Amino acid sequence: LSYERLVHFINGYVMAEYDALIFAWKEKVAFDLVRPTTVIKSANRDITTWAPGGVQTFNTKDFEAYIRVMPHSEYVSGSACLFEAAKDYVLGYMDLLGLDPTFPVSFGEVMAGSSIVEPDLTPSQ
Repeated sequence: LSYERLVHFINGYVMAEYDALIFAWKEKVAFDLVRPTTVIKSANRDITTWAPGGVQTFNTKDFEAYIRVMPHSEYVSGSACLFEAAKDYVLGYMDLLGLDPTFPVSFGEVMAGSSIVEPDLTPSQ
């Protein structure tokens, strides 16, 4: 790629991401829904659920999500919007240049019990 093509590609990519984020936040404001973890923590009652080490009972005020939860509306996924915009832009740019957008993608095998978070538990197979 020439320098001009590279600058064109990078600027287009940044603009595609920018547009995707504007759209995502517009929709987050329109569909401002509470996240389940917020409701759980405000319930102030005992719950029985899975916790590291097995099933436990504790007060909802002590509940912490197993996977980090962002402090903004769940719908629409900003990450999904970014990834889709990036994919569409890159595939469109490759088509513009006459490049074949198909290429092999392979993922390594994940062994049973190899999880860093839950060693010896997940994945089960």
